[in-house]
Amino acid sequence: MIINVTRIFVDVDSGNEMKEDRETGEKSDQGSLLVETIPFTLRTTCIRSLILPFKSDESEQPEKKQDRYELALKIRNSDHPDLSKEEIKLLKERIAKAWPGAGVSGQAASFFDEDVAASIMKKKAEKK
Repeated sequence: MIINVTRIFVDVDSGNEMKEDRETGEKSDQGSLLVETIPFTLRTTCIRSLILPFKSDESEQPEKKQDRYELALKIRNSDHPDLSKEEIKLLKERIAKAWPGAGVSGQAASFFDEDVAASIMKKKAEKK
């Protein structure tokens, strides 16, 4: 299923796009790290949910951790990665753990569901 990971989250209260501050890796003249404000995207939530450690990950086999790492790279390297049903399920579960509030995890689930539905419709149309 093709998923658009560039989708931007919207604050439920204000209706404004959500933003986040990210270090640029550069330093100011005073030596502090410079920060830029960027949109908070589905890509960000996916990658962070895959690499953040959860208590349940402590007993996880190394292969599973490597699989999550490789999935994070796949998402980082494409604006529209082709994800399996299992990968989408894993992402929904991990995003819900990382962001237990409905504002982010609910929107993420909706983003996935909308893109999955669009992928299914596209495949049906191609068969005709």
